[in-house]
Amino acid sequence: MKKQILIIIGICVVVSLAANFISPKGIPLFIDESRYEEGTPNVNNNTSQSNNLGNLVANPNYDKKLGFVKPQNIGFELTRQLHDKNVLFIDGRKKEEFILGHIPGSINLPYEEFYVMPEADKKSLLSKYKPDDIMVVYCGGGECEVSIDLAYEIAKIGFNSTNIYRGGYKEWVEKGNPVSK
Repeated sequence: MKKQILIIIGICVVVSLAANFISPKGIPLFIDESRYEEGTPNVNNNTSQSNNLGNLVANPNYDKKLGFVKPQNIGFELTRQLHDKNVLFIDGRKKEEFILGHIPGSINLPYEEFYVMPEADKKSLLSKYKPDDIMVVYCGGGECEVSIDLAYEIAKIGFNSTNIYRGGYKEWVEKGNPVSK
């Protein structure tokens, strides 16, 4: 009897894993932690080379397995240049934090609210922006990883030039930049 139960459980596990692997919406068995690594930004932050915004639109991070363009990490210098060019800045923090201060011109899309929205609502919310519009997603900086998760959610719905400013609001303020309240 015990042997039959183990065989049935084994067959169920194998069939479940096979179905998950075959399914285009299968659940990953291992989480890709690489998105949370500090590392070197994917985009060159050298001022002389980062004036060319074309490399952001032609983001080389298309992941065939995931089916979307993976967001790029960018540093302060490029973030400042993009801000000066009036690209879309998205603050992923809670509304209360956004009201206390944010990067001028940014919009607030709290990650916790955005994440639970149906995909159609997410697309509708961002419908006035084009898939290749350059956008910079940030949060509080430091240990905050909300910007990473929000950028990936935005990329999943088809935005191809989503960038993550890991320094976030904290670094922006520390470097003496203007803020809005």
